[in-house]
Amino acid sequence: MQQTKSFKAKCIFKYFRLLRPIEAAIATILFSTYSFAETVESCPPLPILQTEPSPDEWIVLRQELGSKVTFCLQDSAFFALYGASLLHSGLISQAIENLERALLLDPMNGSAMIDYSSALHSSGDLIIAIQLNNQLLMREDLPKNIHNYLSERGEEWKKSTVNWSNKLSILRGYNNNLNSTADLKELTLTLSNQDIVIELDEDSQPIKGHYDSFAVSTKRISLLEDGFSRLSFNVASRSSDLSRVDTDSLGFSYEREHTLEDGSYIWDLGSLYVFYGGKGLYSSISGSITRYWRNDLCSPYFSGEEKLMYFPNQVQYNEMSTSLSWGTLCGLNHGLIDASFSFNRNTSLNNRPGENRFTKELSLKWQKEVGKATLSSEISYSSTKDEEGYNTLLNNNAKRYTKTTNATLRFLYPINKHTSLQSGLYYQSQKSNLALFNTNGMSADLGIQLKF
Repeated sequence: MQQTKSFKAKCIFKYFRLLRPIEAAIATILFSTYSFAETVESCPPLPILQTEPSPDEWIVLRQELGSKVTFCLQDSAFFALYGASLLHSGLISQAIENLERALLLDPMNGSAMIDYSSALHSSGDLIIAIQLNNQLLMREDLPKNIHNYLSERGEEWKKSTVNWSNKLSILRGYNNNLNSTADLKELTLTLSNQDIVIELDEDSQPIKGHYDSFAVSTKRISLLEDGFSRLSFNVASRSSDLSRVDTDSLGFSYEREHTLEDGSYIWDLGSLYVFYGGKGLYSSISGSITRYWRNDLCSPYFSGEEKLMYFPNQVQYNEMSTSLSWGTLCGLNHGLIDASFSFNRNTSLNNRPGENRFTKELSLKWQKEVGKATLSSEISYSSTKDEEGYNTLLNNNAKRYTKTTNATLRFLYPINKHTSLQSGLYYQSQKSNLALFNTNGMSADLGIQLKF
């Protein structure tokens, strides 16, 4: 997900050191949302705070100052105090607005700067808050006790820029096609221009059964001046009533976001090792880059990915793929919608059956907050066609094509801070001109997710 920042706050921070008093006055006129018509009364004297007010006293002060805003439109000290009262009353966004006004009127207003950086920190703009706090520490007119306070909170804020996140998921489920096999009782082969019908035993037909899934992951997320970085490690295992299809995997990835004036771009590198039935199946390495363009409602994006897969025991299946995707990510009413179209060229490296493959895919992802719960779903439709005939024994060496539909529905409900109830429904249907690749499968699981 993209790292969100206050663009307005970032711009104002950038020019704090450049504004002279007359420029600040001009900026005030440009940025003001109030009327500058002459008023009958002048700005009244501000109260002098001898001690830190209590929460109730801050609310009383906020209400008192709020009634005098129109008389103090050009008084930086007034908006600094009014912004502080809003901040300590929990009205963060309003505090930011009024503290920005105080600094536009007087870029050297120290008390406004201190509270402004606190408000930015509370709103999630951690990097900008740290930058502003560092600027305050360089001021020569800063009292020693204030310097010590700012230095201590700056160190605490810096610690918050690095965060470790750990997650454990344990699920129990049921699948009506554990071995992902076509629902066939017999298979027709072509040999010397003659059709031969082979009866399939039960092991070659879909096998139903239960499965247990275990997954653990750890992530190190670092906030940076121009985005974030994320280093992830994960281990997953699935055991079932059919041990020969049990899978285990080990993966890691590194992701880096760079923010731009009109959006951001994210690149990542990753590797995955998969074991199937207790034996090594394949290892992969991949890299991708995605460019997002920021918009008020939706962010269009373009993505490219390269992936290499190596099968140690079946080298004929070694492959390299290139994918290009176009899509848009929209935030709607406490939810997200991601619609995309992708094209993939999968290149065979060792004379694989069917040789190269070409895939087109449409995908729609949706996530919605429903009370405390999170409901997410994904549906995709893809078509794949081989470049060469798949096998001389199947339909006279016809070129294989498949059309695949996948649908997923997940539900996550937090029980407490560290524990959530997790469940999912999954469906896949694949149609092909070669009967051997006509497959259908449905599964459902239920379990818990732990964060620590």
